[in-house]
Amino acid sequence: MNKYTAGCVSILTWPVMITINLIAIVLGWVLIPIAVLCRAYIAYAPGQYGHYKYKFTWAWLNRVYGNWEDGIAAGWQYKDTGSVPLQIIYWSCNRNPVNNLRTVPYLSCKVSAKDIGYIGSFGQQPLLYDAIVTQLQWFFVWQGPYTGFYYVAKWPVFGLRRLWLGFKLYPDNSIKGASPYQKAGVGFAMQFRPLK
Repeated sequence: MNKYTAGCVSILTWPVMITINLIAIVLGWVLIPIAVLCRAYIAYAPGQYGHYKYKFTWAWLNRVYGNWEDGIAAGWQYKDTGSVPLQIIYWSCNRNPVNNLRTVPYLSCKVSAKDIGYIGSFGQQPLLYDAIVTQLQWFFVWQGPYTGFYYVAKWPVFGLRRLWLGFKLYPDNSIKGASPYQKAGVGFAMQFRPLK
């Protein structure tokens, strides 16, 4: 089986990953507010935009809902809720839920440049991650059983949005290997987000 065929076949893992993610997201909407009410979080390092990085003091909660890169109360540049407790709920439940599933074996993957295949637009396109784009951008990327589809366009009813379904792999992983963001693993995305 060639890499392209393997990538197409591996889309069959998406229903399982979607189910796992949806269950974890719903549980997060219960567990994270409870942790916030119990003040089970602590600042541990300077962050961006004049704020600190926070983590849960309940270590088991960090396993799925933590965020080693940005902390659990990030995203001030997208929405400033005015308080750390509300920012934790916004960032960890809504904007960036189940972030640390990207570190859980079998539910995430480690990038291997030689095993990446893709079709579509080339490049990680970091400026397109949450920015305005002027043209269609899309790619389908695979590495063994891990596949991802990325599509940015003006949608008739929704306007300019990014659809990202599957693992957050990029075409340029085939040349550069893992980006700094991907060093802990690549997780599964279910996003249909407006772009600013």
